[in-house]
Amino acid sequence: TTQVPVLRALLHFVTGSTEAPVGGLPPLTVAWTPSRMPTAGTCGKKLHLPTSHTAYDTFQDAMDEGVVQDS
Repeated sequence: TTQVPVLRALLHFVTGSTEAPVGGLPPLTVAWTPSRMPTAGTCGKKLHLPTSHTAYDTFQDAMDEGVVQDS
């Protein structure tokens, strides 16, 4: 489906890999940050989501931009 490339890009953004490990993914930690763009700590599998957006559209644009820049 069309979601597969998006999910693969998100997996790469968070883990640094485009493939899930054979034994499955380790737990993912989600944290909130006052920044405009999302960031990820690939070693600790931590996703930092921005809180500075007041509308879903701008949040989605920032997520799309952050994930695409990393891929």
